[in-house]
Order: sequence, then C-alpha cells, then structure tokens
Amino acid sequence: MTDPSSFDESERRQAVRYSMKMPIEFRRGKGITRNISAQGVSFQTDVGLDLGEVLEFSLVFRSNFPRRNDISVRCRGRVVWTRRSEETEAGYEVGAKFTEVLFEAQSLIRQLSQAMTATQV
Repeated sequence: MTDPSSFDESERRQAVRYSMKMPIEFRRGKGITRNISAQGVSFQTDVGLDLGEVLEFSLVFRSNFPRRNDISVRCRGRVVWTRRSEETEAGYEVGAKFTEVLFEAQSLIRQLSQAMTATQV
C-alpha cells in the first residue's frame, strides 16, 4: 500500500477537489466517495485494492427531486494510493485517477461539484 502523504503536493493536488459523499460501485465491491475532482476520486471501501489496479466503476449521483432518476456515470481509473482506514468503519481509503471518463461526465462532475459547494456556503 502507498500512503498519499508520500506524494509531493504537485502530484496529489493538480485539480480542485470537492468534498462529496456518494455511492461508488465497482466489480469487486462498493464504497462511498470522500472527494472528487475532474482528475480523480478518493473513496472509502471494505475492499483492498492494489496500487496500479485498473478499476471500472460507476459514480451514482442521487436525485433529490421527486420522480427524477439517479444518474450513474461510468468511469475507468487507476489506483494511485491506498491505505488502511483508521477513521471509519470502512477498511480502506483509496485514491483513483480517472483514465477514461466521457467528456459529458467530466462536465457533469464539475457542475454538480460547483452546485454542491455553492449550497454549502
């Protein structure tokens, strides 16, 4: 496992991150996101993942409006760090860099992130 603190700041924070808690689902399991940016996502999960492992996953944006469906955004990413979680019941915290996201999904992630940030102020 590689702890994110071993990366220098330029490797870790190349894009603005937004604190967002939403379901993330992948072939071997599921989890909850901690934060997201246009370049990647960090999440908590009970599944141990390997550094460099390629993940195909879905980010599930829950609708807060009646009669509106949730939006599931399909992504592919590579695990860039992982560590045992001591703060939560989830076994691991994971950082994944997006390697493939539809352009529309990147735009959606930015818009939703900005909207959530605006409502938190």
